[in-house]
Amino acid sequence: MKIVTVDLGATNAKIHEARFDGDVLKLKEILRFETRGQYLPNVNRDMLVWNLPRFYSIIRDVLQSLREVKGVSFSSWGVDFSLFDEQGRLLMLPYHYRDERTRGVMEKFLASFDKYKLYHITGIQFMPINTLYQLYSMVISNDPLLNIARKMLMIADTFVYWFSGEMVSEYTLSSTSQIIDLRSKKWSKEIVGAIGIDEKIFPRLVDPGTVIGKCKCGNMDVIASALHDTASAVLSVPFNNNGIFVSSGTWSIIGTELEEPIVSDEAFKEGFTNEGGFGGVVRFSKNTTGMWILEECNRVLKKSYEQIIEMAESTQTSKWIDPDHPDFLSPGDMITRISLWLKNSGQGDFESLAELVRIIFESMAFNYAFVIENLERITGKHFETIHVVGGGARNNFLNQLTANVTAKEVAAGPYEATSIGNALGQLIALGEIADVSEAREIVRRSFRIQKFYPRDTITWRDKYDLWKNNIKKTLKS
Repeated sequence: MKIVTVDLGATNAKIHEARFDGDVLKLKEILRFETRGQYLPNVNRDMLVWNLPRFYSIIRDVLQSLREVKGVSFSSWGVDFSLFDEQGRLLMLPYHYRDERTRGVMEKFLASFDKYKLYHITGIQFMPINTLYQLYSMVISNDPLLNIARKMLMIADTFVYWFSGEMVSEYTLSSTSQIIDLRSKKWSKEIVGAIGIDEKIFPRLVDPGTVIGKCKCGNMDVIASALHDTASAVLSVPFNNNGIFVSSGTWSIIGTELEEPIVSDEAFKEGFTNEGGFGGVVRFSKNTTGMWILEECNRVLKKSYEQIIEMAESTQTSKWIDPDHPDFLSPGDMITRISLWLKNSGQGDFESLAELVRIIFESMAFNYAFVIENLERITGKHFETIHVVGGGARNNFLNQLTANVTAKEVAAGPYEATSIGNALGQLIALGEIADVSEAREIVRRSFRIQKFYPRDTITWRDKYDLWKNNIKKTLKS
């Protein structure tokens, strides 16, 4: 059986052909294209948006060229959304989650809605980029688009609509919004009321693994696999037993699968989120900064991935940053920001570009260890293996650092985790495979998993403790 996956990432998109012969899944890349946001002029400032019509045109041309395809599904990052009028027309290019419009908005919303209550309803990590605060920013700015908007669709849901004609909201993707009630698995009337918009704007929710309808540009089914890219990626994690996953890309999402959500005071304090997963599980995880900082630096450095790793391996450092600090959230001159951050924290400046890269990688590994330490404490579980999937699984240097700092085995792969999980979800929806357990067995048969074992753990633990006590805990503001 041949199916197509469309993985829309925050930096680039990948379209794959997936073939399943009843035993092994094979993936072949058809096309890759850039998806970075773009700035457009506005009256007061430039706004950062996604050019979705361009993405649609590229995807449509690919789908029209294919034959004998049984299904297609999409995946995307969470939180961002499109607005449509009563005739189903896109009202404007969707805002990028890194646009400035949500600055200070979360605090304004939480001034009138109890933060603890919101967490107990949704179980979602508090991030100023969440859909909730994006919508609220439109309300408090009296955005006229809200007067004519009749439906809100998340990014991958938008492409399901454009290719099938059906406006639905897939659960794993919508669960990132901080508007879903995690117990009823429906849009929360109380939160919608607090935002101050008409609840009719929110579409019907569907479970992952739902066949939506026929594709408008090919004789294939449009399927809502797990439309959130992390949910798809986690479906591809070849767990033997319950373990830790790191879905590594622009963001690094670190977590585990649970049968029930955790909304304890500790989970709230440490910023853990409870999002939907394939098969009804909860992805208990935390969003941390992944390759974003390095990607922004590399817009200036213009080095290949291999050259960047060689730079990091060529030097040592005793200087670090907190990758999750708000200073590093927005696009811009990241190299200068890191320099200023190091000076302001009393560490001096980096002495070479190689040290700059090393600082970023070591800080990421320390941050992974910090999140995993909290994850194990909150869940009351101890995990032996960290499964790294996604583009970062190719980064042998970071994988070895992670093993060293955490003193755990790191199993890296599959690399194209989101596309693989997307394909597996389609195969389940089409009845070709039975369930998640069988899907993960297929991954183990089909793709190479590389193992990394801890080295020099005492030295690395001492460095981690220095980072945690002097960087993470003392420089949060």
